[in-house]
Amino acid sequence: MIERVLSLDLSTKSSGWSTRVNNKLEYGCIVGLSDNAVQRILKMKDAISELIKKYDINTLASAQLKEIE
Repeated sequence: MIERVLSLDLSTKSSGWSTRVNNKLEYGCIVGLSDNAVQRILKMKDAISELIKKYDINTLASAQLKEIE
């Protein structure tokens, strides 16, 4: 099986994404415009679901934040 990865840099207001299709980088940003955090997160969920379907994704990766002391 070919691994198709969707990489995410998640935030509650805007989230970046990228994937490779036929060795070409595809990328974009999902922006939640609502002042309501729940509505923004639901928009992010729906947009990510659409990307998974569009690019036939089978692996997700997300950026990990590290606490700076």
